[in-house]
Amino acid sequence: MKIDYKVIWIEDKFEEEENPFTDIKNYLVDYLKSEHYFKVDIKTFENVENFKKAVLKDDYDLIITDYHLNDGKLGSEVIDFIRRENNIATEIFFYSAKQGLDVNNKLINNNRVTFYPLSGNSYRDLRSEIKNLIDLTLRKFNHIVTMRGMIMHETSNLDEKSLEIVKNYFEEKSDEDIINALFDEIISFHKEKLGKAEKYKKNSRLEKIIGDPVAFSATQRANTLSNIIDKEGLINFIADYKKEILLVRNQFAHAILDEEKQVFRTKGGKEFNQELCKKIRKDISIHIDNINKLRSQLKSNA
Repeated sequence: MKIDYKVIWIEDKFEEEENPFTDIKNYLVDYLKSEHYFKVDIKTFENVENFKKAVLKDDYDLIITDYHLNDGKLGSEVIDFIRRENNIATEIFFYSAKQGLDVNNKLINNNRVTFYPLSGNSYRDLRSEIKNLIDLTLRKFNHIVTMRGMIMHETSNLDEKSLEIVKNYFEEKSDEDIINALFDEIISFHKEKLGKAEKYKKNSRLEKIIGDPVAFSATQRANTLSNIIDKEGLINFIADYKKEILLVRNQFAHAILDEEKQVFRTKGGKEFNQELCKKIRKDISIHIDNINKLRSQLKSNA
């Protein structure tokens, strides 16, 4: 699960310079960004044919469409294309200004489909209905299993980007200070691990050594990045990165159920709830930007 929230919206009035749907779209983007800290991508299409030509994947969180479009296509064709031809189970939201339409009898595979009849110019109500459905879909993002997957996925991506930055830096520069610091830290790290392993072996403490990482860890990569940042005279964010990314990953990898209160808690004791989910997404977004910015700055300095 990624940190993105993706929407497809099919509405022919997007072609018009002034239309109520653009304002709704902008509101939803702001809501998902500022309230829930997602990276938002809302793709708009003016007709069904253009929508069908787009690369459609099962990674969209919501599809919104007018049931009656100017090209004569009906929402039933949209849902048939999504469900039958592409086998995609994404939530779908239909709306229509035409009254008295029994839409459920006309739709194929109408599971996870919401239909909203527009009355007059009730676009504010339409905005509210779409927001309510989005809130419903957000529950899956705030489930601990999903959040664990998102945290592990995004943190692994940041790990790989960090390693790439380190590799590229050493390809461009031969910096003895940072190289020596890197080797000294690895040697110190492995000496500590070796000493503990010998101690645990002597005391038969097998449980202490099982699963203990011994590779060039994410923390060591972060420390090397910190040295590079300081050497280049850039703003150093690594202390926050280790606390808000690496520590959070470790905490959630070992989150357990508090059976008395029936809530999940991280290894650090924090209760897993919606506010914690928001903070995690916010912190991950910040550090994705930090890592990308660092990569660009180092390329400029090369």
